[in-house]
Amino acid sequence: MSTVYGGPHYDRMMKKTLLLLCLLFITSIIADATEDVKTDVQTESPTLNTQPLLPPDFKTRRQEAREKLRLSDDYRFGNDSASITRDIHRAIELLEEIIAIEEPKGFNKVKRDAAYCLGEIYESGEGLDMNLTRAMELYNMSASLGSPEGQQSLAFYWATGRAGSKNIPLSLIYHAFAAQGADRAAQLTLGYKYLFGHHVTKSCEKAVERYEDVAAQVVEEVKELHLGGLTYTPDIQKISEVTEASQDKLYKEESEIVKYYQYHAGAGDVNAQTTMGTLHMKGGYNLDQDYAKAFEWYERAAEQGDGAGMGHLGFMYAHGYHVEKNVEKAIELYQKAADKGNPLGQTNLGYMYMTGNGVTRNLQKAHHYFKLAADQQYSEGLLNLGILYYNGEGVKQDNIQALKYFSMASAQGNLPAMYYLGQMHQFGLGTSPSCQTAVMLYKQVAEKGPWFSELEAAMDLYLDGNVDAALNLYERAAEQGHEIAQTNAAYLYDKECSRLLYNNRTSPSCHEMAFEYYRNSAEQQNAKSMLRMGDFHFYGVGCAEELDRAALYYQASSELRDAQAMFNLGYMHQHGLGLPKDLHLAKRHYDKALEIEANSFLAVYGALFTLLFQFVFEGNFQLGWSLPSIGVGWDVMAIALLSFIGLVLLYIRNNIYV
Repeated sequence: MSTVYGGPHYDRMMKKTLLLLCLLFITSIIADATEDVKTDVQTESPTLNTQPLLPPDFKTRRQEAREKLRLSDDYRFGNDSASITRDIHRAIELLEEIIAIEEPKGFNKVKRDAAYCLGEIYESGEGLDMNLTRAMELYNMSASLGSPEGQQSLAFYWATGRAGSKNIPLSLIYHAFAAQGADRAAQLTLGYKYLFGHHVTKSCEKAVERYEDVAAQVVEEVKELHLGGLTYTPDIQKISEVTEASQDKLYKEESEIVKYYQYHAGAGDVNAQTTMGTLHMKGGYNLDQDYAKAFEWYERAAEQGDGAGMGHLGFMYAHGYHVEKNVEKAIELYQKAADKGNPLGQTNLGYMYMTGNGVTRNLQKAHHYFKLAADQQYSEGLLNLGILYYNGEGVKQDNIQALKYFSMASAQGNLPAMYYLGQMHQFGLGTSPSCQTAVMLYKQVAEKGPWFSELEAAMDLYLDGNVDAALNLYERAAEQGHEIAQTNAAYLYDKECSRLLYNNRTSPSCHEMAFEYYRNSAEQQNAKSMLRMGDFHFYGVGCAEELDRAALYYQASSELRDAQAMFNLGYMHQHGLGLPKDLHLAKRHYDKALEIEANSFLAVYGALFTLLFQFVFEGNFQLGWSLPSIGVGWDVMAIALLSFIGLVLLYIRNNIYV
């Protein structure tokens, strides 16, 4: 159970501390701004003060510091347009020069940003050895100068003990302060903590407020992509399901798919041409994002009269991808695509009429084209039709209809539709109000934001052997409530502890950290994490040995149809471990395990064979079990076979935990 830092006394303490921090933060901002004003006044009206408030070269030096910060970013990541090759050591030099500036006032913002960037470098081990102690010092400097990102990073370090020991109350204060500065990670972290009651009093109302804010940002981020018939959500995988061999196989399969479409596109197949255009437009399937090639393939399809090609080409003109933005040309192409029944063209033409972009605003026409696309179950058509009913634009306001169309679009994974559906459940529009439904919808949307693409990088780091850097990214997302990140962080602590080169925390141990992340993932209904929690309680790893709690986790996992959990329940019933000894239930669980996972036949048949002998030796012949006659010396053979099977089962059971 998580410790809840709640109650009236704690709440008052938190409020007072936050108020003090806010006052300090505001004072810092006012002081910094005052220095800017004084500098400007001194420059523009030197006669107002015969004694210079600041050195005459102050503004020049501050501008130089800002330029160093910008240049450090170019050196850190490389900048082809400026002909700057990536040089992480030069970036570090520039950042160190900035934070070494002794004048505290007037340089606060540039120093706090430099300290944060340098902290990121030491945390990730970019071009140098990972040093989390130094990273924490830099984040502390950044936070003290008012950086929400620095405050959030400091909160993360105190929450996880990543650089030493934990301090949950202090982490909560920094999370709250960063959230006040609109830090996205802080908003997600607090939303997650309020949703599940981790170290705070559980409150759906407070959770929904945090998640709604981030979900709204996602909707803005993906709006343009969706209009182009494109969707982007981070491809986040579970480490336990990924191997280098599987990645190589996937790479080969994707390469073959691209070759297939490329061949048919070259032969004039318009569907293949449109597909190739979309692959280049998004990037993926081992292809780099290339707007020029996307435009070329869409244009070839459009020239053959393909509606989809026309629709996509119109999108590129509408938003200026590869070509100069040309709304008139876009509308012309959308109209042609719509006339051919293409839902993307219909939706985007409707969107132009809804917003009055390049045409006279006409909500009736917008409704007409959205309806045509919606009738083809096109998610963007369904979404926009729902918006018209939601706002009562061009049609009579109708929450029931809006709910219907948002639900249909949401079923296809449309993120804006899920957001609007969350709004309707939150405020009881067209349905009964449900905070829980609303917050889960917002959470799903928020966790599809492009900022979680860092978890793709984490997988690459893991496969490259950089377990520490991968763990760091997974832990940051895990603290924000991302379930797969929690699973992966748990896995690394559980299975890869010996490969963690940087693990200077004195407490808790790897097993304890694995236990914590598995528990959080299990709380979010991950069956494999429930199974692992059962194992930890069964063996007393990372926690006290509690067979009854192990059984509870196995039961929860089995209800999600996990074959291993069912097998384990059978084993516990067979031997009376944490559960009443019941050979009937043991057999039932073994049978269910085999029913769900056919590949478990060896372990299940072995268990059933030992169960048969147990029935025989305990005198349970009335159950209809029979032992076939195996001739002279059957008892010796049975004992030998039983011993062998027992050893196999013991090996299988013990290797659940490695």
